[in-house]
Amino acid sequence: MTFPPLRRRRVSAALTVAGLAVTLGVSAGVGADALQPSPALADAPPAADFYNPVLKGADPSIVRDGDVYYSVSSDAEGIWVRRSTSLATMSDGVVQKVWEPDDAGSLCCNVWAPELLLIRGEWYIYFAADL
Repeated sequence: MTFPPLRRRRVSAALTVAGLAVTLGVSAGVGADALQPSPALADAPPAADFYNPVLKGADPSIVRDGDVYYSVSSDAEGIWVRRSTSLATMSDGVVQKVWEPDDAGSLCCNVWAPELLLIRGEWYIYFAADL
């Protein structure tokens, strides 16, 4: 993968920030009445609960590498990676614990939203945690 020269990235970032500032400036000038939901939306029934057809649990992260799918999840006991050749059978896939809190309580029980990343042939897991 080739990255653009640093100068081009700076110009691109500056244009993005300028565009965002213009958008926010225009939005800030909108009257309070325009920010209220329309009567049709206000009277709409609440949305139904979503059922994840692949796996139960919050904050799903699934990566495909060739013909294999990998998912990562967390709970109070650690971070788990699941492997399957099909999304339809992901819940029956091979599961392996890849991280667990140490006895001192380091990051214990407050780990969530792990994300599995494949970068230049190396696997990484990024997650949020309270200390």
